[in-house]
Amino acid sequence: MVNAQEWLDRNYPKETRSNIIELNISKAYNTPVNEYLNGSLKLEGFINLKELDCCRNNITSLDVDDNINLKKLKCSSNKLSVLKFEKLSKLKELGCESNQLIELNLNPCKNLENLNCYGNKLTNLKINNLTKLESLRCNYNKLTNLDLSNCPSLSEVNCCNNKLKGIKLPLENEKLEKLDLNNNNFSNQDLSIFGRFINLKELDIGNDECNGRKYNRFYGSLEPLKTLTKLRTLEINNTDIENGLEYLSDSVEEVGCSTSIRKQCGVKKIQEKLSTFVSFDDDCYFTCKLKLWKEMNKLEERNNQLQKNFEEERSICISLQKQINNYFQTNLQLQNDLQQVNKEKQQLQQTLSNIQLQNLTQQLISSQSEINQQSSVFEEEKRQLQKQIEELKKILDDAQKKSTDSHSLQKEELDSFEVISQEGLE
Repeated sequence: MVNAQEWLDRNYPKETRSNIIELNISKAYNTPVNEYLNGSLKLEGFINLKELDCCRNNITSLDVDDNINLKKLKCSSNKLSVLKFEKLSKLKELGCESNQLIELNLNPCKNLENLNCYGNKLTNLKINNLTKLESLRCNYNKLTNLDLSNCPSLSEVNCCNNKLKGIKLPLENEKLEKLDLNNNNFSNQDLSIFGRFINLKELDIGNDECNGRKYNRFYGSLEPLKTLTKLRTLEINNTDIENGLEYLSDSVEEVGCSTSIRKQCGVKKIQEKLSTFVSFDDDCYFTCKLKLWKEMNKLEERNNQLQKNFEEERSICISLQKQINNYFQTNLQLQNDLQQVNKEKQQLQQTLSNIQLQNLTQQLISSQSEINQQSSVFEEEKRQLQKQIEELKKILDDAQKKSTDSHSLQKEELDSFEVISQEGLE
């Protein structure tokens, strides 16, 4: 092994360092075979350095305080336990994977866009103010919580194989396309936290390992994912998600739903539905070609709908036939009732005729009786009139007689008067 600082001082004199923009001192590029840079390394004087690659060495400490213009740093596969970036505000890309880092505070790196800290021992990762961060790979660490709530530019997040019990994702992020939460320790919860990432293309929330009680406890339905219309790959291996395939977008091509480490988990119900359309990878993971299933499912749904429609039509036909039979029976009954009514009508007419005849006869008898009574009255009146006439005639005769007698008397008196008068004249 070669002392890292001695090697650097020997190969890069301090008077030349301000002119260097890119520096590659990685094992594969700038050191002899079987020789690694070992120990602490301070890059003093590289004030204009923009890119540094010191990967695959045995560096235990790295001081980059002088490198204020650094934009790209690759220090993976070393033995670093501490990294500080208080002055690297221009840093855009950091690759520090496969080290021994326990804590990492990158909030001073306001312009950071890509971060790979895979394979460390991180229990604390502070990146909650990195508004320009686009890609995050922090998988294979010991993180229990992760705050990404103020990272709206993220398009790819891989934090699988940690101990995450929760994660704070941006409330609004239309850029997130890949999210891998595999092999963590999420508590019991449904999938509603993922529905807002409408441009998500790959989502892994499954379990490919199960260390004691440490595994993702996602459960319930896939329905909250119905808004993910661009989703292509979904991994829900060994979870308790048990239904909702019909809600997935037609864009979904594959669904991983293995039960290899939790034989009776809820996803077994989905696996059974998809069993005809499966493939197995080298690790015997159960992957379904969802498009084939969806096409078959649509045909089954169409068939079920047709069957339902047929049953409904059949039920309607049966109902109509019953109605027709009822109408027929009702019609027969009405015809019988009509015949009975006609018969009763005839009887009533006959009865009416008889009653009318009786009434007429009675009326005739009554009229005849009245006529007879009136005739009797008339005869009586006639007799009375005749009697009155006889009496009047008698009175008249008496009157005439009296008149005649009176006239005779008057004549006699007149004659007597004339005689007297004549005698007087004489």
